[in-house]
Amino acid sequence: MNDLTITGIITIVVGIIILAFPYLSQTFLSFIFGLIFIILGIYYFIRGCWEWSSYAAHSLTKIFLSILSVILGICLIGNIQLFDAIFGLIFWIVGLIMVIFAILNIYYREYGPLRATAIIMLILGIITIILGCLSWLNPFYVALILAISLILDGLGFISAGSNIY
Repeated sequence: MNDLTITGIITIVVGIIILAFPYLSQTFLSFIFGLIFIILGIYYFIRGCWEWSSYAAHSLTKIFLSILSVILGICLIGNIQLFDAIFGLIFWIVGLIMVIFAILNIYYREYGPLRATAIIMLILGIITIILGCLSWLNPFYVALILAISLILDGLGFISAGSNIY
């Protein structure tokens, strides 16, 4: 077995665990992401203070963003609603970007297959925006979306790993 196959198996197992225990998984993920934001904030605060004499304006930006990161991390720990709101917002932003680029590609592409790809991207962008709306309605949908995405990614990793050799 190669690395991609092992990664695929682990990804599928994590997806199944999230599917089996959606609310517990979201609490765990919100805790992990909260810790990541806190650690990242502390790291950038230290770097901002360390580099103050060389780059004062840049250091001030790092310190300000590090404080925001620590505050977000503290608010995020165990807070499923905030985790779902951020997750839904990310879906909205990604979906909107996909729709905008797809419309531009449909308008500017003259070659048929490239235009078809842009239409598929437009459809996927609209689906992504709908998933963002669903994730705001019910936290269960966030876990469901994460689980399905992980399982599909795991299958993709396994498929890519078997095609290497």
